Amino acid sequence: MISESLVAENSEKKPDIRNIEEAELSLLESKAAQTCKVILDIVEFSIPQGLPENFTADCKVQETLNEAVKMLPELWKCSDSPHEAILSYQQALLHQWNLDAETIARIQNQFALFLLYYGGEALPPNPCSQMDGSFIPRNNIEEAILLLMILLKRVSMKRIEWDPSILDHLSFALSLSGDLRALANQIEELLPGFICRKERYHSFMLLWNRRRFGSFESIAKIVA
Repeated sequence: MISESLVAENSEKKPDIRNIEEAELSLLESKAAQTCKVILDIVEFSIPQGLPENFTADCKVQETLNEAVKMLPELWKCSDSPHEAILSYQQALLHQWNLDAETIARIQNQFALFLLYYGGEALPPNPCSQMDGSFIPRNNIEEAILLLMILLKRVSMKRIEWDPSILDHLSFALSLSGDLRALANQIEELLPGFICRKERYHSFMLLWNRRRFGSFESIAKIVA
């Protein structure tokens, strides 16, 4: 028999306000993500070839789309929907949204880090959305490596600003694969000034002395 004191104690308990607020916030973020997704899906379906160049930066439609493209992955992550976040990253990068180079680089970097560290396994992009003969990553590591190599290539071409963390994350990704020759190639191609000479030669010594080299050279050729 349940004692009267236990019943009274349970009846006096108040709901955890923090949990309620977190649930409400997650629901709002999920609804916001769904709204952004609807907007982007409509535009992508209506203009499958991408936005025309006459969508200038001061156009309100372009501004709304830019914000939706940038916000959607973050909203899905905040609402604890990693699969939807990955799909939204892929949508942002595979469709032509007229984003500037720095914004594209930021999305690529965020996506690469999410693939490396979130702990799940992403589905590869839809083959129908790929160009004929294009490389389709088989897993998270390959997709992250490809994104980070593209970023390094754009740094070398001085299209985006140098970010040392790109090389750090690429080193980690390639070390997971056990194949580091591609990393040595990427370091070698970096223009002087991005990393100091001592660090460059130290990296070469560690990488080129490995007896077994990797299959990720094929990925490096894609961004060459």
